[in-house]
Amino acid sequence: MGCCQTFRIVGINKEAIGPPLKRNSLIADKSRESIDSCAGAEDINTTYDKRPTVLSFRVRKSSLIKKRSGTLLDEFKILQTLGSGGYGTVYKAQDKSSGLLRAVKAIDRSKMITEHILTEIENLINVDHPNIVRILEFIEESDTYYIITELCTGSNIIERITSSEDFSENQAAKYMLQIFSALSHCHKLGIAHRDIKPDNLLLEHPGENSLVKLIDFGHSSKIIENQKFTELLGTPYFVAPEVLDKNYNEKCDLWSCGVVLFIILIGYPPFNARDINELFRRIRKGKFKTNTEEWRSISTEAQDLILHLLKLNVEERFSAEQAMNHKWIQQRAFGAIKDRPLHISCLTRLKFFHANVKLKQATMAFMATHLAAGEETHQLEEVFRNIDKNGDGKISIEELEAGILKVKLGASLDAKEIMERCDIDKNGFIDFSEFITAATDWERTLSISKLEKAFKAYDIDGSGSISASELQAFLSADPSINLEECQKILSEADINGDGVIDFTEFISIMRNKAF
Repeated sequence: MGCCQTFRIVGINKEAIGPPLKRNSLIADKSRESIDSCAGAEDINTTYDKRPTVLSFRVRKSSLIKKRSGTLLDEFKILQTLGSGGYGTVYKAQDKSSGLLRAVKAIDRSKMITEHILTEIENLINVDHPNIVRILEFIEESDTYYIITELCTGSNIIERITSSEDFSENQAAKYMLQIFSALSHCHKLGIAHRDIKPDNLLLEHPGENSLVKLIDFGHSSKIIENQKFTELLGTPYFVAPEVLDKNYNEKCDLWSCGVVLFIILIGYPPFNARDINELFRRIRKGKFKTNTEEWRSISTEAQDLILHLLKLNVEERFSAEQAMNHKWIQQRAFGAIKDRPLHISCLTRLKFFHANVKLKQATMAFMATHLAAGEETHQLEEVFRNIDKNGDGKISIEELEAGILKVKLGASLDAKEIMERCDIDKNGFIDFSEFITAATDWERTLSISKLEKAFKAYDIDGSGSISASELQAFLSADPSINLEECQKILSEADINGDGVIDFTEFISIMRNKAF
């Protein structure tokens, strides 16, 4: 939801969100239960008018990422091992509470510096893009960190291509557009991925129209202006020449994209050798064969994009945004995607997204992040992609207006009104998480079991009711939300006047369409 996100991690118990520490308190505290990495984050503003329960409130995605206490096996059932590496293992697991399937990355603390692990978590929390895997929560044990994310059930992009009988440059362009869009988002937030390779580019599901998801931020790092990276990281075939010389910036990601695109279209890497030293020598030289039959078989526009991505001179190499706007991407990706009508029901729900009550807004965001059904989320991701015409991972007012015109509902849907209701962090765009929260079919989502789980997230002490202090702990991504303001919110929601919100009142609030 923008570069200035409040970043805090929950503690206290396995369903609660703990109060934030002081702004700028980093991960040095022993409990590591609170982080605020964005020194410049805007304060959360609350405004009241004469109408009861009509409030303007900003919920940041980072407020919804939970740190669970207890052990992994208390919370999740491990189903199978998906992969392993030098630092840990990735599992397919089932959340015992919700029954939803997740990916769990287990990182051995003895094999990796804790600061690097926490940087990975921080970077995953800060990004918010449909083509980047979403972190949901994490667990810290004495010897292991567990990062819990959404589960991608599709293969990596190379495996998908090799199993396809009709793969074309058009499909390759669709994939690359999504990858460039994800990287553009990261780089604008000051994050370099530093390990772009097919294994980290997964299909969300096995279906034909699956999104590409960028995963594994284990090598990611903050970009500091006028400062180069010096660590030798990455995977040999995909590593940029300047990385080998330990003097590089975020454009190393674009070199790796060039290698990925070359492999997708040609069928083998641009740089190859029998041993690693010779491979690195060829990468440093930066020359590859362009007089082959395979090279001549691809379009001149594809050749041009590859050449711009594999420029030895970093200054001349394309940025992610330049790559997105290249002729090959624009012609192949956008021209080939079938221009389907947008879902009228989805756009209509955007108009009537009732997010004015702080309690309801935060709860809806929590449920959309943690409890939304997979099938509906996949459908909404496709709708988001169709509205987001320039593929930058967010919806502008112009894109929203164009989407409304497509379904010929201009008279009944006002783009400015939708933007005002859905743009929770007020950055001028509808970000991916905001869209999912707004467009979720809450008639189906607000089941008793899901409401109960959300209620428990507030009810820190397990008393069966929500107090003002517990409300503050959940809603407060910034110390400016004080106890007095939370008491005002509670009084508006407290139907029987006993000073707390019980589960019956909570259900009434969440299912009241007037809010």
